[in-house]
Amino acid sequence: MAFDRNNFRSNYSTDDSSLLDDFYIPTLKSAVRYDRAVGYFSAGILSYALQGLAGFAENKGVMRLIIGDELDESEYNAIKNGEANEDYQLRLQDRLRTLLEEHHGPLFDYRLDILSWMVRANALTIRLAVRPKGIYHEKIGILTDKLEDCVVFQGSANETPNALRPDFNCESISVYPSWKPEIFDEYGRWYRERFERLWNREMAGSYILDLPSELYDLIRQRYQGETAPRGNESDLYRQLLNFETDANRPRIPEHLNNEPYVLGKHQEEAIQEWSGAGYKGIFALATGAGKTITALHAAVRVYEALSKRSNKNTCLIISVPYQVLGDQWSDVARLFNINVIQCYRSRTIWYQELRRQISNFNLFQDSKLLAIVVVHRTLMSDGFQELISTLNKSQVLFVGDECHHDHTRISKLPNVNMRIGLSATPWGSNEHERRQLLTSYYGDVVARYTIDRALSDGVLSPYDYYFYLCPMDSEEWDEYQTLQREIGALLSIKENGGKINESLLQIKYGARARLLGSIRSKFEKLQSVVESLPRSTQNLFYCGAGSDDSEEGSRPIRDINRITQLLHDIGWATSKFTADEGVRERKEILAEFQGGHINGMVAIRVLDEGIDIPSCSQSFLIASSRSERQYIQRRGRVLRKSKTSTYSVIHDFVVIPDSAIDNAASRSLVHSELKRVYEFVRVARNHEKMIAAATDVATTWGLTMSDIIEEAQIYIEGNT
Repeated sequence: MAFDRNNFRSNYSTDDSSLLDDFYIPTLKSAVRYDRAVGYFSAGILSYALQGLAGFAENKGVMRLIIGDELDESEYNAIKNGEANEDYQLRLQDRLRTLLEEHHGPLFDYRLDILSWMVRANALTIRLAVRPKGIYHEKIGILTDKLEDCVVFQGSANETPNALRPDFNCESISVYPSWKPEIFDEYGRWYRERFERLWNREMAGSYILDLPSELYDLIRQRYQGETAPRGNESDLYRQLLNFETDANRPRIPEHLNNEPYVLGKHQEEAIQEWSGAGYKGIFALATGAGKTITALHAAVRVYEALSKRSNKNTCLIISVPYQVLGDQWSDVARLFNINVIQCYRSRTIWYQELRRQISNFNLFQDSKLLAIVVVHRTLMSDGFQELISTLNKSQVLFVGDECHHDHTRISKLPNVNMRIGLSATPWGSNEHERRQLLTSYYGDVVARYTIDRALSDGVLSPYDYYFYLCPMDSEEWDEYQTLQREIGALLSIKENGGKINESLLQIKYGARARLLGSIRSKFEKLQSVVESLPRSTQNLFYCGAGSDDSEEGSRPIRDINRITQLLHDIGWATSKFTADEGVRERKEILAEFQGGHINGMVAIRVLDEGIDIPSCSQSFLIASSRSERQYIQRRGRVLRKSKTSTYSVIHDFVVIPDSAIDNAASRSLVHSELKRVYEFVRVARNHEKMIAAATDVATTWGLTMSDIIEEAQIYIEGNT
């Protein structure tokens, strides 16, 4: 089949035509060769490049595809000089694997299947264009039929994620056919020759890389059919257009994590109980059990109810403790087609936009959703408080993530009708004041999903637990006893009704935690444990914020640096994950962790709450904690289900006094440590073995394990 010379226009635009039906499908169906150059390697731009290929593939057409990619100057120079580019190839593999595995909707999934089929048929060659600065950004297409007639087209494309929605931005192309020599010679020939020079590596400003064979293998594996994928791209396109009629309409996603979206029974029950309690309550769901998804699902249901019942708008305000959690909520919200205003970082970025959106929200009741993610500090600011005070409280849903922090700011939380508090551990067994304040605002706990149930239901990964005894030396013990006496004195005054310096008490607590996290024998034990294990990836090391200044005249060495160096000396490659790393650097570290490019992450507290980390095979709890909330949440961080492992392993480093010390203070320390040990042991796979080991420790120090268990049960039963 040859091109229909009478059926081409000089220009096509989404304003007045369908580029897919009017240009791509009919032209590609008649082509035998297709040369294409496009911008950045992303889902949006790849979808743009793969339009209308079904007929071309069936016609046994051959395609050459150039995709631009971005490198920093040092990476570019290294690759151009022929140096090893293994790190870059691994990054490419991770990006391509994510792109192929994620569900982008029926239209793009169909196009990816065509891409895979063409690779399997050896009908597609892909090369990458990189530059020393910036990115190769041209958009050229050259189509040739069996008569050697040629059509060159060039034009614009939306390269954001919204490019997957064909109605989002205007797209236009200009067409230069070879049978119109006055046009082709002026414009088209130059683009065709430019593509050939680029493909043949004759362009001085760009360097062309062959796509690594491993990436071809990934593409080839996607589609396993014996014949070309069947489907009607025009119908899929129209379905997407109809589906995206209102880009602001939230909805329940069809897929989540590459699986069909299904709300868990415990999540459904949480929403039912919350609505039955007048749309107020706390979701005390185990870490990893889907609090974020549950809250967003509830928000969509609220939006649908207000929209259908009275055509009213809905405002969703999500309060988080940290910016990184704000980013995380924003990402998950997009899965529900919810785009949020991020009220953090510089006020100049978000304030005027929020002010405008709230004004529109109040003026126009047209069934829209206004979604806001705000960090605690901004939530309490006068400017933010003034803006949200104008909202109709019957149309606002407030979600307090990690709501156990909110007892200190109850008066600043918005007075709205619908409220959800989220926390795996809203309060501890002795935190009566916190409990009273939180329930006064959020209402009672309406849903509780313990780690016991999550493990039993298969929501979280089972785990083995091992603990290692790390004795204090005499100097550390003396410092510990001094802190204990000072803390005890302050607590005694407080319990007897006196006033104390609360800041001083917190300082003493912090000093004790840093001391327990920095016990010197912990580092010796950590080294021996790690050396005894096979080198692996996806390991997480929790360390304290303390330092070692034992060598006179030397600068203190932070625990995190000491552990990182220790692991490096053993031959383990790790990255630090702390509050010092920026948002971009943290994302890169998490990507390296997930891809198995490093052996592990060494973290200080920043992973304690809320932040989703990829599935992890082992965790090492080097920092001790007296906080039930902290060690329970740390455990939950590492029990996420994984496709590569059937269970996780937790290594805990337990502080004990030197064996020569035997008094009430030493027994109290051991009692506290064994209480934590029991919480980990009781639901571990190797429960019997490790409870026996814990009982031996208790007996050695004159303690009764049954007493420790009974005390631990008080907390457990209070949270079931």
